[in-house]
Amino acid sequence: MTLDVASGNVTEGTPKAYDASMEASAIDAGTVLPPHVAINAAFAQTGNVATGINSWSVVNQNGKPIYTVEFHDAQNKPVSIALDAKTGMAVK
Repeated sequence: MTLDVASGNVTEGTPKAYDASMEASAIDAGTVLPPHVAINAAFAQTGNVATGINSWSVVNQNGKPIYTVEFHDAQNKPVSIALDAKTGMAVK
């Protein structure tokens, strides 16, 4: 299924299927930590080896919101941390 971002129209598949998929994967922003709090919590989980942030995202994984924060260390190696988006606790 494809969503035309400019028009909001579903161009492939049925609108009902799209609506159902959005409901299943929606995250209530009022129930998750603000990004800056999650990033700070993730940084602490790296043992302070991260020297910069590359990206962050929050997704619904099996009904649970999860932040993934991507850092890099001094050697430019990636450091990825996943956190429970409601508690800030590390998840595996």
